[in-house]
Amino acid sequence: MGRGRRPAAWYHAAALVELMASDAPGAARLLEEGASLHPRSGVLLNNLACALEQEGEMEGALRAVERGTREDTSLPQLHRNHGDLHLAAGRVEEAVASYERALRNDVPGSVDLRAAIASIRARARSDASATPVGAGVERVRDEPRHGRARRRSGPRLRCPPGEDRA
Repeated sequence: MGRGRRPAAWYHAAALVELMASDAPGAARLLEEGASLHPRSGVLLNNLACALEQEGEMEGALRAVERGTREDTSLPQLHRNHGDLHLAAGRVEEAVASYERALRNDVPGSVDLRAAIASIRARARSDASATPVGAGVERVRDEPRHGRARRRSGPRLRCPPGEDRA
């Protein structure tokens, strides 16, 4: 580590302060800087995706989370957020595949995630006879029992508040 270079944990904590203050653009700037200095930090890339999603930058959020899943394949939240972004865009098969990777890595809230996957698959089967596979996505997102699959003003990605892996 070079002199004056801040550790990844500093960027993680500083960006969370910005997010808690509802300053997603400020958090995104900090996280972009942190990710450029610590390019293998899945936590920073996950939180960058969260900040970009809060700004409405869905493509940027997807790029950040995809980069994160390549850099840190064991961080389940990256896979879950990847699935949430795919589901919000109507890419059902990609969402289910991402959710299954999250489950293999023991994501918190796995009961809710398993229920969402089952519901997505059931909707896809029931819609397959009359409509394309993704036709039931809006209904799945709006069902209250599937909190993470539900769409409010976007996918509402999860940023781990106390992640010690930054």
